[in-house]
Amino acid sequence: MKLLAALLATVTFLPTAHAASLKTIRLLDGKVTFAVPSDLGQVNRQPRQYARSVDLIALESSDHRLSVLATYGRLPMLRRALPGLLDGKVNAYTNSSARYPHFRWIDHVLVERQGREWAQVCFTHDLPPASGGEAYSRSVSTVLEGHLLEVWALSRAAHESSQRAAVDRIIDSLQVPH
Repeated sequence: MKLLAALLATVTFLPTAHAASLKTIRLLDGKVTFAVPSDLGQVNRQPRQYARSVDLIALESSDHRLSVLATYGRLPMLRRALPGLLDGKVNAYTNSSARYPHFRWIDHVLVERQGREWAQVCFTHDLPPASGGEAYSRSVSTVLEGHLLEVWALSRAAHESSQRAAVDRIIDSLQVPH
């Protein structure tokens, strides 16, 4: 994991026709790129105890309604990596209804993107009572150079179609060469 801790993220601003400009995030020496709204800023997260991955980048809007997290780490079993990972996520989230009241699956599937296999999950759930509202989450995971790459995008304003669209644009913009 020491090698992973030394990885850098670069950011490039791209002009767009939309009112909100985008910036391109480049991770793992440019092997991974995706576009995010330019108002997302980097945040520091507390290291997770016993983590099998490291955070490549964590971004959040100033109003905390939109966030993105990219992680990279060890895969315990490379042989059935993505099907096993997807099954594990489906079981974990489906069986945690007490933690996520009103949890609703939108999608959980293995997909091919750019000639590479990905595990994709998408769901909504209630936020804690102190926050209120509903979250919309979408994640894609793939094996890259023998490690697990995961990118999560989350909106804490799922009732707003523009927020859901922003999450979908972030995930859909993800580029990883085959």
